[in-house]
Amino acid sequence: MRTCWRLAVMAAVGIALGRPVWAVHLEKIDEHIDKEQGPGAEQLDGAPVCTSFGEGSGSASSTGVAASIKLFTRETLVSESIECATSSSSTILATAGFSVAPDPGDRVGAPVTLCLQENHDLAASTTGEAQAASTEGGVPLSDPATIVRNPGAVTIFSTGPNIANLNGRLVDGTVRPFSASIGDHLTLRLGLQSATSILDAVGTGETSGVANMGINIGPCPREPAPVASGLGLVALALGLGALGSLALRRRMARQPA
Repeated sequence: MRTCWRLAVMAAVGIALGRPVWAVHLEKIDEHIDKEQGPGAEQLDGAPVCTSFGEGSGSASSTGVAASIKLFTRETLVSESIECATSSSSTILATAGFSVAPDPGDRVGAPVTLCLQENHDLAASTTGEAQAASTEGGVPLSDPATIVRNPGAVTIFSTGPNIANLNGRLVDGTVRPFSASIGDHLTLRLGLQSATSILDAVGTGETSGVANMGINIGPCPREPAPVASGLGLVALALGLGALGSLALRRRMARQPA
């Protein structure tokens, strides 16, 4: 009876903390993130007739049950003079490696189900003769974004380059399960760039991009489910444990001595 209580509470706490009931975990083994910032526009004779601003950020992380790369870039250009001729860009190139690492008792080489998720939101808007574009790609940017499994150099996922320019927006994503083995290495490569330019003209350009690529342990979610709090799940497990204990007592009481 104590064992039933212990298992019920452990399962509820595991769910409340977002941990899967299976073993293995995703461990970050390396990362390389390059940030490139374009020169930007110069002031003409001290007057703010040709200005630009750009920024970008990137990170690679693992929580054990999930691993991801997250990128953001943005560029803004304003030209108030036909003497303005400039280009500027913000680029983030990220490569990160993760291991499907065993927990105590796991067998290296045993199969495991994982879920890949990728999404991007690219937007650009312009006026006058300005140009603007947001691009999601790989490393380098002209390559597609990829997830590669080793050993075997198997490309599990590939997309892009994906581009939104002028006055466009591109929003898309993928959620898909795939198989791996305990001990495999997974390499994620993701690049993102926001760029603006103008040549001897008046106009404005604004562009931004968000790109995320990740892996979760376990099957992919089918549909969003109602979110229960951690304390609520623990309380539910305790309640189920109490009902099971009561049923067991009644059964034992009915048995002939």
